Amino acid sequence: MLFGIQDMLLVGSEPFAQVNIVGIASEAFAVIRLNFDGAFFDFFQYARIRQNHVLGLIYICCGVLFKCRCNVRFLISTLALFYQHNINQTTRLAIWRIEEPEEFFLSSVSLHQDVTHPYKRLQHLAGRYLLPVLFDDFPLEEILVADTRKPYLPGEKYHFSISHCGNYAAAIASSTNRVGIDIELVTPRIERISPKFLSEEEKAYLAQWELFDQLQLEMTTVIWSAKEAVYKWYGLGGLDFKTHMQLSGPLKYKSNQWMEIPFRFNLGQPLEVQLEAKIFEPLVMAYLVT
Repeated sequence: MLFGIQDMLLVGSEPFAQVNIVGIASEAFAVIRLNFDGAFFDFFQYARIRQNHVLGLIYICCGVLFKCRCNVRFLISTLALFYQHNINQTTRLAIWRIEEPEEFFLSSVSLHQDVTHPYKRLQHLAGRYLLPVLFDDFPLEEILVADTRKPYLPGEKYHFSISHCGNYAAAIASSTNRVGIDIELVTPRIERISPKFLSEEEKAYLAQWELFDQLQLEMTTVIWSAKEAVYKWYGLGGLDFKTHMQLSGPLKYKSNQWMEIPFRFNLGQPLEVQLEAKIFEPLVMAYLVT
């Protein structure tokens, strides 16, 4: 099936890039015309479109504009966001799919000197890059790291939490609430480590899905992710994942595909908290706001 699209990208009130895209089925060709101070330059691009021609058009635009070192951070940010959720007026979260080179992030984020592994560096940079995407006045330069390795802002203008897994990074930030977030890839590895974090009651609860391998794998990962989110919310370390953080009731599915997860935080005076979780492909996310 042939399709054709012509679109404009605007900077201010002036047309900055004109895109013509024509393709057959899942493949597309595009000519992109860029406006640099009144001088136009044409670029020819080819792209395989994974989902639809609109997504492909955006991929093509972002790729060419980024290669040309144009100031299109707002457009690239929209593209690379895997998921974004505004919890309330003061609390937001997002997941970033890491597809950019390190140089892309270094233009906005300082690299912590302790991070040396190349892929860990990318995860570190992407997680911090997300914070001003959530709130454009987030003071990245003020971030410090506690002895427990929890990053924080000394003046607590924002409470925040960051998580990484595979080629994904997630962040949550709030100007009013304590927060914690975690993302985890859904893999069989969780079955090998589950004895380290599941209580006997939690094992019994998960047994109801033992005939549904994938569902049980996802539910086990959700509980692991929820405990990691509680750990980051607490921020002081020294927690036992089997005794200090326990599922205190059944998971509740909501109509919007979110899950409510009741937990009991058993350090000192027991505290009942409720987490939210969501299953994506290929990961799960859990967060806590108090």
